[in-house]
Amino acid sequence: MNTTDQSPDGWHLHPNGLPARARHIWWQQLWDNAVRLNDRYRPGLRSPWWEDSIQVEALAALAAWVEAFDSGAWTDPAGKLTLLFDIERIRAVFRTGDQRFDVDNDIDTFVAYIAGDEGT
Repeated sequence: MNTTDQSPDGWHLHPNGLPARARHIWWQQLWDNAVRLNDRYRPGLRSPWWEDSIQVEALAALAAWVEAFDSGAWTDPAGKLTLLFDIERIRAVFRTGDQRFDVDNDIDTFVAYIAGDEGT
């Protein structure tokens, strides 16, 4: 069992404790993951998900889980089915928020949030 706050590939599952530059990169990567996962799995992201620490950590964990399969690090078909079946449960985490996540409309608010170093 991984007892650190990193995914199996070394990706931090939250930005806490990262130096400022690494934290900024982490948030940019999470945004990219949110866009990709929103298109691929439709987890029901709502804005502003980036302001809710539970949603942030759930999204980071989901991204790490998907990446483990996409990269070939995990090849367990039953595990992949578990991921797919758990998408519905994961959606419950993202039910709060003002409006549906919209990449084009939300980017400026997201950038302002991480520029303000709020994502610590």
